[in-house]
Amino acid sequence: MKYSFQCCLWFILLIAISWFAFSDPIYAQSDGSAARVKFFWVNLGIGPSSVGEDGGAFSLSGTYQFGKNTLSFRVLSTGEIFGKSLNEYGLLYGRTLKSSSILISAGAGLAMVEGRISHGILSSKELDNIEPTIGMPVEVQLFWRPASVIGIGLYGFANLNPEESFYGCTLSLQIGKLR
Repeated sequence: MKYSFQCCLWFILLIAISWFAFSDPIYAQSDGSAARVKFFWVNLGIGPSSVGEDGGAFSLSGTYQFGKNTLSFRVLSTGEIFGKSLNEYGLLYGRTLKSSSILISAGAGLAMVEGRISHGILSSKELDNIEPTIGMPVEVQLFWRPASVIGIGLYGFANLNPEESFYGCTLSLQIGKLR
């Protein structure tokens, strides 16, 4: 099961690198006015993560795009209900390429990660807290935008930190000013 998560993230990364390397983005054809256009959107998603044996993830992110640049704030909750769970609050900077209906974005930044370990519903042990730590969040967004206000796609994420690094991918709904 964890192997499929890694394959999903590698696939998204491969598409993103290919797009950045070989595409002819719409910005290259403009007179500079595209750099002044600003877009914003919110992603809400659910999917698998690497935390726990059957870890899941919920992602909520807000992104502001100005030219090819993006600034994102995200909140992630990953893990299991009766096991280890981690929460992340991150601020990321990235770069975007898009066509009329496809968006690919990659970014990195700083985040705070904290969490807890539950020993089960019937356990007499108390919850163990995972102390807050600083991490490096990474994101890759791959979205199809059939309309100017809504899109659907994959939101790949990872966080490198000293306590427990994690990764995952969510199927996400995107709402905002997309075109």
